Amino acid sequence: MRTIVYPAVLDDTDNGEKGYYTAEFPDVPGALSEGHGLVEALYNAEQTLELALYDVPNNELPQPTPINEVIDFCKEKYPNAHVYPVATDLDAAAREVKSVR
Repeated sequence: MRTIVYPAVLDDTDNGEKGYYTAEFPDVPGALSEGHGLVEALYNAEQTLELALYDVPNNELPQPTPINEVIDFCKEKYPNAHVYPVATDLDAAAREVKSVR
């Protein structure tokens, strides 16, 4: 099992609808998702993270920024953002993708 954890930044400030969150992983370029409410946004963020990284070898995975650093950055730049650790099992994701193909 290859479980990874990355900090996700969830923010609803610029979406035009309160409670509709964009989720972004600062350490994984292009891994963006969204959702209505924090629960849906976090679920979609996990799915996005696993699809972005399921076939990346361990030695090439981006180094996660410590969550405290992301929180401190967001306090200054994005005061309404929420920062959560998002975990996923990359081996399980790879099996799911292969079974769909």
